[in-house]
Amino acid sequence: MRTLNRAVLREMRRQFGYIPNWDPKKQIVLGAVGVFKKRVFSNLNELKNFGINFEIETDTEPGNLDYTSPNGFIITTKVAGAPQLPGSSIPQDKAGVIIDFLRENTIIFRAKDTHTPNIKDIHHVQNEIIRLYKEGRWDKDWVIVTEAAYANRCTLLVATHRNAKAELVASGDFDLANIDTAENVFRNNQHSFRGLIVHTVAQENMCPLFKLMKLKSNKHISPELRSLDVDSMDLVTPATADQFNLYLGEVTFEEMVKEEEELLAPLDLLQRNLQPESRRESLVGNRAENLLQYDFR
Repeated sequence: MRTLNRAVLREMRRQFGYIPNWDPKKQIVLGAVGVFKKRVFSNLNELKNFGINFEIETDTEPGNLDYTSPNGFIITTKVAGAPQLPGSSIPQDKAGVIIDFLRENTIIFRAKDTHTPNIKDIHHVQNEIIRLYKEGRWDKDWVIVTEAAYANRCTLLVATHRNAKAELVASGDFDLANIDTAENVFRNNQHSFRGLIVHTVAQENMCPLFKLMKLKSNKHISPELRSLDVDSMDLVTPATADQFNLYLGEVTFEEMVKEEEELLAPLDLLQRNLQPESRRESLVGNRAENLLQYDFR
């Protein structure tokens, strides 16, 4: 599951610049505040509940978003009334599409009539969040939804392995030459799936993609600290916030795929790694001792 998510996350991020929502039926609203762990966003609150208001900017015309993994599948179509195909669950009196996946982590994505609103006055939001952090009312691990893609209808299929299969039953005719799996004819039918971890088909009012921002610092820290996977934000406290050049920055791909959800505190590194005979680990220990002056609350 973790490998799959990372591969799919990389493809979708590269294609659209957004984070995929593994459950597009789960609505994500602009200004939502929460945590992003194991590549899933969990909503905890909203900016408005902190007294932070903001303007929303959106595109004037809806568009379609499409992506399919290259060379990842083959499609077989069936028209209504044609004999049922061997091994297929599509009834003889129904039309449909059979998708045979050829490799793992294959994606089929289609979002129709999509708007992508975003928080317009992000600098105002940034200043308010920094103020709240200095007052001890904001957790530096919280993230904010600053942009999202909302689709009238959406299909998202993600195969976990080779030989996965999706059989989509249509309730009417569709264009055999230009198949659109998000068409209304595929909505609310008895589809069949094998080996798919995500299978949303032609569902309405979806939020398949979004962007997140969080508090960051551009203060330079020593290479030794960075080699220990310490970030400048690990050193900042509300009392020392003015020294760390805080700003709101987009959550990066590297941050999304970190194996650990939280960085280890230097003292934890000392306890786990310190061995006197190792020169490098002695450096870790010395560095950890020097960092004990910071408050890691």
